[in-house]
Amino acid sequence: MKGTMNKKVAVLVGSLRKESINLKLANALSKVAPTGFEFDFVEIDKIPFFNQDEEHNPTPAVTRLKQQIKDADALMFVTPEYNRSMPGVLKNAIDTASRPHGREHPRVLHGGHADARGVRGERLGVASSGSRGRW
Repeated sequence: MKGTMNKKVAVLVGSLRKESINLKLANALSKVAPTGFEFDFVEIDKIPFFNQDEEHNPTPAVTRLKQQIKDADALMFVTPEYNRSMPGVLKNAIDTASRPHGREHPRVLHGGHADARGVRGERLGVASSGSRGRW
């Protein structure tokens, strides 16, 4: 459509379960988004544990992660809270994407604004609720 600005959103779901409520929520959000938004779900289950010794030889999964993030206009994280923190698989994906690799594989998470919101039905609340910062 003429005059429509399309935005690509890379979606990282912090749960690997096939029936994850977070995956269901991310899918629902993608369906109710305004026209002009495209959602690209990033697979984080094949990303190896971050090892700085290997950062100059990224696996295809790491290269794909970085490319999907680089191609996106925005990132959306939909994740459970594990032990008052984020799941290890999501932390690993963020660590991997934020690492510089030099000119051929530059870091892709830097310089953007970040905001985190959470909901929890217990007294403690969500550990990162209301966190704001910059990548």
